[in-house]
Amino acid sequence: DADGTHTWPPNNGEDTVQYTVIVEAGIGTCTDSKTVSVSVAPAPFVQTSGGEVCSGTSFNFQGNAFNLGSGGEWFWEVDNVWSGAAQDYGTITSDFQGFSYTFENPDQLTDTVTIDLAVSRSNGCAATTAATLLVRPAFAPTISDAEGCAPFAFTVPNQQALSIDWDFGDAANPGAEGATGHLYTAAGNYLVVGQGTSVFGCSGSASAAVEVFDTPTPAITAENALCAPEPVNPQRSDTPADGATSWTLQVDLGNTYPWNGSTDTLLSLSPGTHLLTVLASNDQGCLAQASTTVLVQEEVSADFSLPEAGCEPIPFAINDLSISSGAIATWTIDTPFGTETLTGNSPSAPQWTATPGDPGSGGISATYNVELQVIDPLTGCSATASDSITVEPQPFGQLVIEGLSGCDVQATFSYTGTADSLIWDFGDPFSPDVEITTVNVVSHAYPNPLGTGYITVASVTAISEGCSDYDALDLEVPALPVADFSIPDTLCLGEAVTLENLSSGVPLDLGTAGGAWTWIIGGDTLVGFEPTGPIADTNLLNSGPLSNAILPVSLNVVHPENGCSDLIATQVVVLGQPQASFILTPDVVFDAPYVTNVINMNQGPAGTTAVWDIESGGIYDTNDGSITWADDAYGTQLVQVTLDNFGCSDSLSAAITLVPPVPSISFVGDTVSCAPLQAVFIPSMESAIDSLVWSFGQGATRVVTDLLTDPVGYSYFEPGIYTVWVTAYGPGGNTVSESQTVTVLEQVNAGFTVFPNECVEVGDVIELTPNFDYGDAIYTWNFGDGSEFESPDGSIVTHT
Repeated sequence: DADGTHTWPPNNGEDTVQYTVIVEAGIGTCTDSKTVSVSVAPAPFVQTSGGEVCSGTSFNFQGNAFNLGSGGEWFWEVDNVWSGAAQDYGTITSDFQGFSYTFENPDQLTDTVTIDLAVSRSNGCAATTAATLLVRPAFAPTISDAEGCAPFAFTVPNQQALSIDWDFGDAANPGAEGATGHLYTAAGNYLVVGQGTSVFGCSGSASAAVEVFDTPTPAITAENALCAPEPVNPQRSDTPADGATSWTLQVDLGNTYPWNGSTDTLLSLSPGTHLLTVLASNDQGCLAQASTTVLVQEEVSADFSLPEAGCEPIPFAINDLSISSGAIATWTIDTPFGTETLTGNSPSAPQWTATPGDPGSGGISATYNVELQVIDPLTGCSATASDSITVEPQPFGQLVIEGLSGCDVQATFSYTGTADSLIWDFGDPFSPDVEITTVNVVSHAYPNPLGTGYITVASVTAISEGCSDYDALDLEVPALPVADFSIPDTLCLGEAVTLENLSSGVPLDLGTAGGAWTWIIGGDTLVGFEPTGPIADTNLLNSGPLSNAILPVSLNVVHPENGCSDLIATQVVVLGQPQASFILTPDVVFDAPYVTNVINMNQGPAGTTAVWDIESGGIYDTNDGSITWADDAYGTQLVQVTLDNFGCSDSLSAAITLVPPVPSISFVGDTVSCAPLQAVFIPSMESAIDSLVWSFGQGATRVVTDLLTDPVGYSYFEPGIYTVWVTAYGPGGNTVSESQTVTVLEQVNAGFTVFPNECVEVGDVIELTPNFDYGDAIYTWNFGDGSEFESPDGSIVTHT
């Protein structure tokens, strides 16, 4: 070729073909040539086929090769080329002339796989070919497990396939050929199996379990017809007869009621025809129902009332009558003469009376019954009603009185009839309350504080079982004096007797004119409403001044017009008057212990008590007749004695002076220290002291009146010498002072500098300079290496 290349034809033989290449060159007449040998080796030829295969089916890879010679090599490569939603198989390689491989394609789309086949001779010549393999998806009919209640209709879903045969596993009721659904009429467990071929020609099968449950078979019964308001009594079937485990009652396809208890129940229904349905279910949720009808007839009404119970006679009457229209009424009526039976809506009967009692006694209550029966002639429905009435006997009698004549104001009343209880109204304006008894005879007294007679009305009301009788009488009540007075229970000798007249029944002007009130007090007689009482002295009592005596007192009241009288008497205890008297000796005590003697001259009747009141806790010793005070009870003290004879008393007081001791004071505390000094002083006292006054030498003072023994503090900030004073003030104005000197020293400060202040070597000398130079101070140095040095002043110190 013009470009210096050449292509030899293929060598399809078994042997190598040798070619000689000659090149000739010339220029003018001069020429040259050169030859070279070219070997063309035999070339192989290979072919293979692809096609399609179903998922899960083995595919045989097979190739045909020509002119491969002995020792030729095969190399297969199946690349992972696939559809967008299919399986990635990776790269499959093989060095055999043929092999098989099973592809799994779980998707519904076809996978496309590329097949590359290469062969080579031992001389290195090679040939290749390629093919395409379609991996069809596996086929399995779509089906799922199911369960339901018999009869249960099972239908398989729509399938994309060339053909499918279904076996529904129901040997007793096989389905039609080619059917895609089945009706299971009997409970049980069934296996549904489908076998078919997909649109790609791949075959497969699938199965599902179907469980069919028994459906309950409930039953319900009830009355065909009944009368309102009688309740309906439906009854239902029960396990195991109907195979149900839960029941509900439905009325007229509306309201429902749980019905899991007793198999029968009661139901109130309005008149009309009603549909009763029992809804039954089992544990598997299977439902079934059964129904029945019941006719409820219109209610027949019957009602009435009799008059209220009461006293005889009670007229016969029927009240509040209610009877259904068109119904027939029949009455059964008790009367005092026997029982009567009547029909109609307006019966009549004799009046009701109580049962007569025995002669001389009251009647007996009687009870009468009335019954009503109503029947509807068209439906046969009926109703009844009844009532009763109790008739009480009527009491009867008269009121009789005895007494209540002259000055006698006691009256006796009696009732001649018979009754369960009697209410007595005595007409007494001063005691108006009535009296209720069960006896027929009572008594009542008529006090008359008006002073004149009066006329009133007494009555009795007799009651038996609510029935009553009444009778009354006019009474004349005479004037009747009532003696009464008030006087103290006890008097002290020498007090006047005070009289308070509480009598009634005699007008004041009438009694004053007629001398109606006569008082006898001891041996004295006084006339008048409230005369001035005498003095209860020894002459009236005929007793000594130190004795207790009894004084009799009486009052007699006589009505001036009718001579009726009343007397009242009492006694007054007149108590002797005690006399308090004593002397304190001495009445001035100068030193503790404070003791004085008591000369007791108190006098009083037997039973007189003496109470001593001694100030500041003084103690009276009745055995030796002395009074003792504590050592700190100095001052003027009051001693008082009170004698008491049951309320009659006398008292006397006397004063005594307890002279206080001279005060004594000392103290200790801080006396020498450096400024600032927080000094504390502790006082010590041995006698009575009312207050302390402290002076701290700087013009400041402090007065202490409470907690005298507590420490006292004071702060000194400036160096110096100060005198501290404490002055103690005792009772009566006595004073005493004590002082001490406090020395406050100047404060010192220890500070210094070091040179050099950096790292030094062993053997070097350092200088230590104090910050302050105190002429009278001692400086003690500790160098930290175990050595010390004492300097009398603040000069520079060296250390090696």
